[in-house]
Amino acid sequence: MPSGHVIIIHLDNRVTVEDTIEGEPGLGQVQKAVDGYVQIVHDFDTVMLTVDLMTYMDEESVRKLKPLPAVPFSQRCICFCNEEGKVEGRPFNLVATQLWAQALMRSGRKVPLPSGGVAMDDFLVGSVALLIGDGAIKGWQS
Repeated sequence: MPSGHVIIIHLDNRVTVEDTIEGEPGLGQVQKAVDGYVQIVHDFDTVMLTVDLMTYMDEESVRKLKPLPAVPFSQRCICFCNEEGKVEGRPFNLVATQLWAQALMRSGRKVPLPSGGVAMDDFLVGSVALLIGDGAIKGWQS
């Protein structure tokens, strides 16, 4: 039985899900997901597993997250990106940046603009990894 999941938001807008067992994911698994050294994305600490996000997933990834709640709710998460992604010129990750903006709005750290968008001071590049589930998060909390 998985203790959590690693959700990987790839550059081509695919979203894949890997199960974790107690004690995982280790540093190597997260580094592989972001293709390099990891950096925690501060203030990206919740995610909503909505139908919008699921549209980017294949059937196997959606199956790993079932059963899904009837009403989506915000789940605790830890987000990682490649710490050298911008220096290396990695492409902008629109899906991950949008999820980060939503997390910032949920926490009250950002306020939506009249248009419904968010004025972001930063953005995410490259593949991004989200850890969800208490077992997956436990070893990474400081």
